[in-house]
Amino acid sequence: MTEELINTKTLGKLLGIHWRTVIRMVERGELPGYKVGEQWRFKRSEIEDYLRSRRYPPASDAILGKTSEDS
Repeated sequence: MTEELINTKTLGKLLGIHWRTVIRMVERGELPGYKVGEQWRFKRSEIEDYLRSRRYPPASDAILGKTSEDS
């Protein structure tokens, strides 16, 4: 099964930023992307991973009060 690829305009709408900002972010290495011809494409799962990694404050077991017995 092939994963859905989204374009810069769609990603910009999802993130609430301008599509040109998306391009700047991927060119700086902040967002994972694939250049297909002259256009950028993005895997939804990789964008979701990116967003989770940027979550603030970072969720950690210590903050959440979890112990190894909770797992």
